[in-house]
Amino acid sequence: MFKTRMTPKQINEYADLVRCVKGNEVVHTIKGIALEGAPGMGKTACIRAIAKRWEQPCITVSINQWVNAADIVAYSYKGYKDDLGNFELAGEDEIPPWLPVYRIDPTDSTKRVKTTDATKGYKVWRDKKTGQYEAHPAVILLDEFSAARPSVQAAFLCVSLDRVVKNFKLDNDTTFFVAFNSCERAGFEMQNNEISD
Repeated sequence: MFKTRMTPKQINEYADLVRCVKGNEVVHTIKGIALEGAPGMGKTACIRAIAKRWEQPCITVSINQWVNAADIVAYSYKGYKDDLGNFELAGEDEIPPWLPVYRIDPTDSTKRVKTTDATKGYKVWRDKKTGQYEAHPAVILLDEFSAARPSVQAAFLCVSLDRVVKNFKLDNDTTFFVAFNSCERAGFEMQNNEISD
């Protein structure tokens, strides 16, 4: 746990320690990391800087917004934005918007883009031969973790460990970061659900 803000050099050193790359091959990587700290310490900024260092998109998921754990895999919030920016319901087999898959570029339907915070609402790209979604590596930030219900926390932790959501398998090089507020502040324990080891 970091007690102070990290410098850009420290962030780069930490990023290289967590994920070691030699040439084009990932030698080792830690698949799940938790950052604890008071609000405003720069946890989110640190994670985004690490994603930039790794040249991977960062997808932020504020998990305190979920009420039921089943919603994480049940796709009850499915939908996408059409070319005009209007929200439309997706088909029954669409995937949750936070999963890192390629999506259709709204300015050119023949091109694909990676899922980021900005492209979460775009239509999903499918392989023309197989019709399947295509996963890509990403950094997934589970934000406001301590404010989420315990069942939702557990469901997301299962996803981060199993690396599967329903029938969809995440890319092997996807890393989960959990950010939560410091439990050392007075009164904090009354405002947040318990986080297990």
